[in-house]
Amino acid sequence: MLNVSQVLKTISISSEVSLEPNPRNKSAASAFWHWLAYSADLDTLMLPDLVHSFFQEALEYPHWQQHKKQLGDEVLNLLRAICLSQNEVFDFSEVLHPQNHQVIEIESLTQWVDATNRYLTFRYPSPDKFRLLHDDLTKKLIAVVKESNGQIILQEFTRHFCLKHGALVPLRDDLILHYNSSLDLQPEVSQKISVGPFMTARFQVTGPSHKLIGQIARGFGFLPYQTLHGMNWTQAPKLFYALRRLEQHILRRETDPFYQETVENLEHTIRMLKLADEEFIKRAPEVLTVAQNAFEHVFVGDKLLGLLLRELQQTMVQSQRPVAKIATTPTKSKDTWTQNLPAPARSHDLTN
Repeated sequence: MLNVSQVLKTISISSEVSLEPNPRNKSAASAFWHWLAYSADLDTLMLPDLVHSFFQEALEYPHWQQHKKQLGDEVLNLLRAICLSQNEVFDFSEVLHPQNHQVIEIESLTQWVDATNRYLTFRYPSPDKFRLLHDDLTKKLIAVVKESNGQIILQEFTRHFCLKHGALVPLRDDLILHYNSSLDLQPEVSQKISVGPFMTARFQVTGPSHKLIGQIARGFGFLPYQTLHGMNWTQAPKLFYALRRLEQHILRRETDPFYQETVENLEHTIRMLKLADEEFIKRAPEVLTVAQNAFEHVFVGDKLLGLLLRELQQTMVQSQRPVAKIATTPTKSKDTWTQNLPAPARSHDLTN
């Protein structure tokens, strides 16, 4: 039976398919190749469910919602040609063509919550196992699921739903993070998370070293944005901040090591600037950048951080040093991602 490695290799040597990482390349076959490269392991069998997952993720994008026929025809014809050339069998009758996907965007927050609750209640029958929250920054619903073994699942949901066997279900159900009972990301387990508008990361955390392996893909063509080959968290700031934002739904700020470290760094830097410490006069802009990114992308609108940021700004001015503008409201910042991020520490305390 076909596996992902065979399909990728066949498409890559085809003269009819352009795999250039060009945003203007609107080929469904190219999008399929890039999606497989970031979203599936090489030894994964090419089953109808895998193709269906691609169609579902693709239909999150307005481009493919408007070009459903092209999306389905190109990919299914490509698979037929590969099967024919390699004498393989694939059950095309089990694949629902994108033209038959009815994508529904739920505008009402109440209806969106109700529909997601129904889906989660069916998936997790015990009502005590999950709770549903709305994230004002990411504009997504977040399900926090506590399993019987103490492990935690975080799952993101957008407003897009589809009809499946007469029931309304989320268009995508793959944006999931898996944690152990100590609130550490489970090692060697595939994790998937949205890290920005039309940008998704699929990754694993390796054993004790906590290195990252995976890829961040962007746009309707699923073009590679960043490849994570044994990287640490400081080298993947978009993933780091998106992850820390989601974890605010399971961690208490008063015991969250990242929050506490950010506050302590601000307070200590302010004290040392008032003492005219030369080392901290040099380090202050870096501390400011780290804290501002945390304020804008993780702890949005936190009163204590806002006060400390303003105090640091004023103290830096008094020290007659250049200072960046401080955002005191949740606004989109520039990509001033720091390269001195701490590793994501965990707390054993769950939020209420």
